[in-house]
Amino acid sequence: MVLDLIEGFRPVVVDRSIITLFAQKQVNETDFEASKECSKRFLSKAGRSKIIDAVMGGLHAEVKRGNKQFSFQDEILKQSRLVAKKVLKPNSVEFEAFVHKW
Repeated sequence: MVLDLIEGFRPVVVDRSIITLFAQKQVNETDFEASKECSKRFLSKAGRSKIIDAVMGGLHAEVKRGNKQFSFQDEILKQSRLVAKKVLKPNSVEFEAFVHKW
């Protein structure tokens, strides 16, 4: 259920943040290092830090819906509470899943 809840936020928080980093060439070859055990490459500590900073920035970014301004972090908390209420008292609240319009 947690993964279902988070899935609506993944494209706008995680995917958008990471794609932007690569598109703007803020993450490049120097942010990867070769594995000693196999022929694969992994993010270096600096590369991981860039990704984490970008995703956390996306999570805390303020967005506007209608005349209200909120962060995705606030919206995730709100959605979590709605799911909990719906599970505990099925007839108490109307649950509407989060949908972000691009």
